Amino acid sequence: MPGPQRASAGVLSCVQVNAPFRELVDGYLDLFLRCRINPEIGFDASVLDRRDELPVEQVARRFRDHGLTVTLHGPFMDLAPGALDDRIREVTARRLLETMELVPVFRPLSVVFHVGYDDRCYNAYRQEWLAGSLATWEPIARRAEGLGVMISLENVYEQTPDMIVALLDSLSSRNVGFCLDVGHQNAFSTTPLAEWLKILGSRVREVHLHDNDGRGDDHQPIGGGSVAFSTLFAYLVETGLRPVITLEPHAEASLWKSLEALETLWPWVDEAPAVNRVNV
Repeated sequence: MPGPQRASAGVLSCVQVNAPFRELVDGYLDLFLRCRINPEIGFDASVLDRRDELPVEQVARRFRDHGLTVTLHGPFMDLAPGALDDRIREVTARRLLETMELVPVFRPLSVVFHVGYDDRCYNAYRQEWLAGSLATWEPIARRAEGLGVMISLENVYEQTPDMIVALLDSLSSRNVGFCLDVGHQNAFSTTPLAEWLKILGSRVREVHLHDNDGRGDDHQPIGGGSVAFSTLFAYLVETGLRPVITLEPHAEASLWKSLEALETLWPWVDEAPAVNRVNV
């Protein structure tokens, strides 16, 4: 989709933009390099299984040669880090560890994984879920410590922060933090954003930005729904936190709309001057 003719270079330089690895290879890589878009590269099972056949190292080198910041997003479809079934957990752990093998290749700031707690499934098995989750995440945390990379665990269907707090408390690793996805919180959580920030704010290492009207995970551009972005940025400014900020557009046009809206919301003016613009 054609975007606007101009976009803020300042804001763009301060955020990551999510893109599946396959979409980069199939056509978006040149756009990311030309517009100097810092990627959060998503990997799924099909890419991990064909890593030796795909230009993984070449893509990593091109982003590095352009001086762009990279973060990674691990696979999540069909995975269950806290599964009560040991064999399901074993497959999940293998996929997560395969993602960690990409860290030396891409040298990312952080790697995002989904927590995977859903009250509809595990409410009666909270302790079992927590024990299974620890068995999955403890080796990942040790690997992250050895590689010197941050792991950010992301909310999706969690209605409250409770089980994420329990998991992070039990892991007790400086290399594992929280990725707050405000779109998921708005669509699926029964707990207001301000409460999520009060409970987990100090552990936020990354934030995912996209919008919806609270009825589903639509990944609309910022300003297209009811997410309380002003609450989020006011909290970050008040506390002095500077997590990784990642946009998650599901269409190119949504990226440019989100960047335009973010110029107004962006609180760190000295780091993202709106007058500094580039043609796209």
